[in-house]
Amino acid sequence: MKGVNSMTYAEAKQKLKDFQDIPDEKLNSMSLEELRTLNNEVDEVRKIIKREEAKGAEILQTREKALNEGVVIRTFGINGTNTMTGGTKAMEDTNKELEVRSFQRYLAGEYNLMNDTEKRALDMSGSAAVVPLEIANKLLTSDKYSDLLHRATVISNGAPGNIQIPIASATAAAWKLENSEVDGSEVAYEAAPTLTYLSLGGYELFRHMRVSAAAASMATGSFQNMMLELLQGEVIEALEKSFIDGSGTGQPKGLANLTWDATNQKLTASSITPIAPADIAGALALLPNKYARNAVIIANTDTVFNTMGLFKGTTEFAYNLADAAEKFMGHQIIINEHVADDVIYIVDPSQLYVRFAMPIQVEANRASGFTSASIDLRALTVVDAVWNPKACARVGLGAQG
Repeated sequence: MKGVNSMTYAEAKQKLKDFQDIPDEKLNSMSLEELRTLNNEVDEVRKIIKREEAKGAEILQTREKALNEGVVIRTFGINGTNTMTGGTKAMEDTNKELEVRSFQRYLAGEYNLMNDTEKRALDMSGSAAVVPLEIANKLLTSDKYSDLLHRATVISNGAPGNIQIPIASATAAAWKLENSEVDGSEVAYEAAPTLTYLSLGGYELFRHMRVSAAAASMATGSFQNMMLELLQGEVIEALEKSFIDGSGTGQPKGLANLTWDATNQKLTASSITPIAPADIAGALALLPNKYARNAVIIANTDTVFNTMGLFKGTTEFAYNLADAAEKFMGHQIIINEHVADDVIYIVDPSQLYVRFAMPIQVEANRASGFTSASIDLRALTVVDAVWNPKACARVGLGAQG
C-alpha cells in the first residue's frame, strides 16, 4: 500500500472503495491474520481521508476569509489533482504573483482590460497604484537594495501628525534597599522619570522615472526584478543619502547634521593628522554598551582604505585578514559613498527609525512617452527618518592648527 504521507485524498478514497468492493467469497477465504492486516490498512486509509478533509476545510475557511477581505487567492480542491500538503504556501505564492501581475498591467495602461480578480488584487490610492507588498518588502528588508534601510527600524503608520518613539528614561535602573524608597547610598528614587523620545513626521519623496513599453510584455518575475532595481536606484537611494547628509529641512536629518561634541566624537590631533585605528576604537568606547554591541562602522571607500590598511608605522593590518576589510574589532564595516572623506560614523543601525506615513505609490502616464514607446512613472511616498543620537559616534579630523 502507498505510504500514508504520500497518498492523495483521491487515492485514499479510491483505495477505500476498493476495500469495500472485495467480494464476500474472497473475505470468507482469508485467514485471520490476513483479515487483521486488511483491517489495519482500512484504518490507515480512513485516517488519511479524515486528515485531508480537515485540511481542506481549513483552506476553504482561509479562502472565504480572504475573499471577504478583498484578497484573491487560488483554491486547491480535494480532487487528487493537487495534494493538500503545501497548499497554503502555493496559494500565498499565487497571491503575490497576482498582485505583481496586476500592478504590471496597470502600469502598462491595461486597467480597463483587467478582470475583476486582477482589479481586486490591485491596491489603488486615487489614480496611483500602491507598490505590491512583495516588491515593497524586498526593498525594505533585503541587503541587496540598501545599506541602512534594511537594518533600520521601519514603521508603517499613516496616522495624521507626528508619532513619538520612546527611547530611554533620563536615569538608569538602580539597586534599592528592600522595603525602602532609597538606594544603598540613601539616594531617593526619581518619582516621575523623564522619558526621552524621538519624533517622526513625514516628508514627500518624489521621483519621475521612465520605462520602455516593452515592460508590459515581460514575464512577471522579470518585471518584478526590473521594478526592484528601478525603485532602488531612483527612490531608495535618495532616502539612503538622506540618512547620511539630510539637512532636516524638507527631508530627514542625516548623521552629518547631528550635534557632535566631545561626548560622541573623536577628533585627531589636527586637520593634517590622519585618522588611525586607535581613533575608531576610541569613538566606539564613547557609545553606551547597549548600542556598541550592535554598532557598525560607516565610511567611504577612500577613508576605509587609508584608515583600515596598516597600523601606523607598522606592517600589521588593522583588520582580521580572514574577514578581509569587512570587520573592525568585530564590527561590520559598511562602505557608503555618501559619507564625506576623512569622516567615519559608528552607529547602531537599529536606532535609525524610519516611518512611512504613506507607502510607495506609482502612477503611470503612457501619453507623455507615446512617440518614444515609453511609459512615464511617478513614484511618491511620505517618509521621515530620525537617528537616536545616543547610538551614534563620529570620527573626524581635528581643527586647523
